[in-house]
Amino acid sequence: MCRRPLAADKELKKKRRLTADIQLTEAIGWLALNETGVLREFHSRMAKPTVYNEATKGFSYGRSKRSFSRIAWRLLKIRSWQAQSRRRAEEELRGIVGYSMLFDSTSKYVSTTEVAKALGIGVSTVKRWVDDGVLPAHKTAGGHRKLLVADVLEMVRRGEFPQASLAELMDHRRGQKLPLTSNLAEELRRSLLAGDADQVRLLIIGSYRRGISIEDLADQAIAPAMKSIGHDWETGRIDVMEEHRASQLCAAALYELKPTLEERASKNRPRAVGGAVEKDHSVLPTLLAQMVLLDAGWDAVNLGPNTPFHSLSKAIKELRPRLLWLSVCHPVTEEEKEEFVSGYRELYKKAEKAGVAVAIGGSALVENLRSKIPYTTYGDRLGHLVAFARTLNPKPSQPRRGRPRTA
Repeated sequence: MCRRPLAADKELKKKRRLTADIQLTEAIGWLALNETGVLREFHSRMAKPTVYNEATKGFSYGRSKRSFSRIAWRLLKIRSWQAQSRRRAEEELRGIVGYSMLFDSTSKYVSTTEVAKALGIGVSTVKRWVDDGVLPAHKTAGGHRKLLVADVLEMVRRGEFPQASLAELMDHRRGQKLPLTSNLAEELRRSLLAGDADQVRLLIIGSYRRGISIEDLADQAIAPAMKSIGHDWETGRIDVMEEHRASQLCAAALYELKPTLEERASKNRPRAVGGAVEKDHSVLPTLLAQMVLLDAGWDAVNLGPNTPFHSLSKAIKELRPRLLWLSVCHPVTEEEKEEFVSGYRELYKKAEKAGVAVAIGGSALVENLRSKIPYTTYGDRLGHLVAFARTLNPKPSQPRRGRPRTA
């Protein structure tokens, strides 16, 4: 039996000691920077005396540097697990676990068969769309097509599909299922009055990621819920504090959804500019107009509430939009009507000269007032605004169904 030379044994032991020193230094350095409590516990365990030395009249520590580093890393793992457990417990207490899992489900991949079942179409049609570039897809090593749920939902929002069982593409946690669209407005109203921010976010953002368009959310859920809350405030059933809080909760959820709409936008999209007119301090109507236009493929710039006509004229000159939207929800009194009509007519002339379409809407634009002002289009629902915007910037044509072409 051949034995390794003594010099080689010494060299190997030297490398092991050096490795142990490095591991121990890294462990102590990380602990010192990140967890002082763990560092104290580490030192207390490392300094535990194990052997009494008669020669030195003291205790020796009976543990190698390697064992010290093992203790350090073991403590790190324990602390990391404890921190994760605390965070998960806090999330469960706030009810966010199901909310985040619902949104994470849009980043998972599904097969062409699952997509076909969800949309109520044939598998061959889905494969055709993938081969024609209508639906982005990734191919596995075995040649199978895999599609992102987010891409499928985006296509659903652009077109008209049966949507037989679209919710099957989403991973809903128990107790976190979204209500049907018909019940969405009432569920949202209750959550807004209760001040439940997490539930409001779940209902608005989760519904959009489930395949409901922004205009449908606005017209069928947010607008009815806020109208009911506004009526309760006017009749004295609730305080203005609750009405303001509801508006802010809706706005916060919409602002959180905004980056999702912007990141999927094309580079050569047309621009739209708009806001609420002067003395109109409503935040939600013009914000929702911006959101629906973003979802329709526009670069929508929201100037916000209480925007004077001269500021809107400056926006037309500097931003050069193709579309200008105006929200008028604050009632125009008889004393203010003449000033409003005069300022608006001047703005419309500048927009017409620049080739900018003007879309107006809002509860204060009654027939008597609309008859005195010119406009390109008027709508009492955000679905009308989107329909008009798509005439200026048509959406991609409906993809053709059928079997994919053979090479």
